[in-house]
Amino acid sequence: MFAASLRAGRYGWKIASKPLTTFRGGLCVFALVTIFVAGTTPAGAARVAATATTNVTVTAAKPSEFRFTLSRSTVPTGTVVFKVTNAGTLPHDFEIAGRKTKLITPGDSATLSVTFAKAGKYPYLCTVSGHAAAGMKGVLTVGTQAAKPVAVKFGAALNVAQERPHPKGTTTGASGRFTATLTGRRLKWRLTFSHLSGRATAAAIHEARRGKIGPAIVTLCTRCTSPRSGTAQLTAAKVAALKKGLTYVSVRTVRNKAGEIRGQIAQAR
Repeated sequence: MFAASLRAGRYGWKIASKPLTTFRGGLCVFALVTIFVAGTTPAGAARVAATATTNVTVTAAKPSEFRFTLSRSTVPTGTVVFKVTNAGTLPHDFEIAGRKTKLITPGDSATLSVTFAKAGKYPYLCTVSGHAAAGMKGVLTVGTQAAKPVAVKFGAALNVAQERPHPKGTTTGASGRFTATLTGRRLKWRLTFSHLSGRATAAAIHEARRGKIGPAIVTLCTRCTSPRSGTAQLTAAKVAALKKGLTYVSVRTVRNKAGEIRGQIAQAR
């Protein structure tokens, strides 16, 4: 058995031990070891992790003398550090949420740290007389960061049988393939086709149910060649129609001006 005692060391308390000839005092040894182990618990173990700091660059007098340019107009709640640089020819300052920088001379910079506990709209301005009235002001939006939009994939198999009205003079094997990825309202698409009766004059996304004819809502190409790809910015209504399966792709030719091959767009599974 060993006896233990505490003694001060350079980096804290240490245990000094020596052999025991009897079991007497064993409870004291256990108590000392328990104290030592408890004392080594990291001090920060019970602390809540600090909120990450957001950095915002502010340029005064840009794009003109009485304007501010911010590197971002929306920030999450928490601490925001503003680095303000005066790029103009007059002294300016920067105030937001009741706090402001020193008066910054041309070519100089200042840092301002502000903690935003609540989401909301926070006006900022230059407090030098007349500068805010001249346009040196704005609004910073504070809130939780928006989640990145999820990419959704779509596809359509184009053929003669789906086209309305039924095309004439088509060749065997006339077909095509449309694929797309929707991220938010941005649609990135790719179209291929082959064995058409002649040159493809146009291709578009139309809005209508399967077997029905509807108006074109997105022009994909004119004087089309295969393969063809591009992007389109959709409205909320067009996104809704796409997700509900209420859109189709149609490719027109010289012989079939209303459309030669068509495919209903569906979300990929």
